[in-house]
Amino acid sequence: MRLTQLEAVLTEREWLVGDTFTAANLLMADVLRLSLLRERGGRPSSDAYIERITSRPAFGDARAEQIAQFEAADAERKE
Repeated sequence: MRLTQLEAVLTEREWLVGDTFTAANLLMADVLRLSLLRERGGRPSSDAYIERITSRPAFGDARAEQIAQFEAADAERKE
């Protein structure tokens, strides 16, 4: 039900809160990227929304930094 409501909102606008990218979008995209939700399919506006967010250069930079921190922590545990 809530995913359907979110899909309706994203059909009408680019971002969740007004016309500006905000932290709310970043947090929601993180939730919507979960495979459990993605498997439900049939939400083209949500898919486009996730693509808009994950294609932002800052998103890629932040993700790369997060992965680097995870890898460093894993390497430290192995020592």
